[in-house]
Amino acid sequence: MNLPLIGIDKLLADSWNSMLKDWKQTLGWTLGIMFVPTLINIVFALPQIAAPELRGSFLIQMVAFFLATGTSIYFTAGLFRYFLNKEKPVSVSFQNVVSLFWIGAIMALILIPAFLFFIIPGIWLAVAFSMAVPIYLNEGKGGWQSIKASYSLIKGRWWATVIRFIIPNFVYGIGVSFIFGVIITIFILVAGAAASGVVLALAKGVDSATALATLGPVAVISLIVCALVFLLCFIITNVFLSIAYTSIWTNLYKSLSETTTQ
Repeated sequence: MNLPLIGIDKLLADSWNSMLKDWKQTLGWTLGIMFVPTLINIVFALPQIAAPELRGSFLIQMVAFFLATGTSIYFTAGLFRYFLNKEKPVSVSFQNVVSLFWIGAIMALILIPAFLFFIIPGIWLAVAFSMAVPIYLNEGKGGWQSIKASYSLIKGRWWATVIRFIIPNFVYGIGVSFIFGVIITIFILVAGAAASGVVLALAKGVDSATALATLGPVAVISLIVCALVFLLCFIITNVFLSIAYTSIWTNLYKSLSETTTQ
């Protein structure tokens, strides 16, 4: 019989401490996850915008897809590797990226039909396969072997595992929603105050250029500052959430491994 898993309070405490202590060490990996795949897609989209004959090019789209997916896998693997063993230098090879892509492809082939035709079995399998990535990165098993090992690790502890995924993610989701709710409210108030002057000027029959000029330098600067603050909060929040979610995931994997007695 398996031993009890790590407590939800411990998962939350560890992930919170990781956000406070590990953000500097993981900043490159988290920013890479956020921005590099997006930049790759933008770079490959520009030629299609500039040259209409290239729009819808299958070759360009496939190259962009594999590069964006590969870089996303690379930075995600680096973040996982850090939390799996903080004492070792983080190293991700091309072979790791290929293997993780293969794991994702196998899981997609199984999960997509399961979700399309049998929603509940799809959810069950998604949780059962959820430890395949940390198993591969930590234990070096092959793609299919990692998926089977994940299934065996979670077998008999499905509910205990899913609860430890859902509750911490729910807690962080509520926190992020509150923070962004406050920021968006402030942004709407500032933008609304600025826009009201423009609307009033337009209602009086003033042309649009003159109406926009009624904003004044203070209102324009306020809008720019609000937009920059919003962007900065978005980046910081996503960096911290990436750290928290990865910490929860890897700690849960470690607990599943350590408490298996079968």
